[in-house]
Amino acid sequence: MATSSRASVCQSPRRLRQSAINGVTEFWDICPDQFTQEQLEAYFSSLVEPHS
Repeated sequence: MATSSRASVCQSPRRLRQSAINGVTEFWDICPDQFTQEQLEAYFSSLVEPHS
């Protein structure tokens, strides 16, 4: 049972990364390998602004 619990914890960061990639891809409507530093900063700033 500890193994399945550990597997859940290990998959969580993967899901978070995938969710972030999907969000940026939808925001800019381009492939992830084409993001610029400025686009990433603008996207993550847009997520923070409503909460500040």
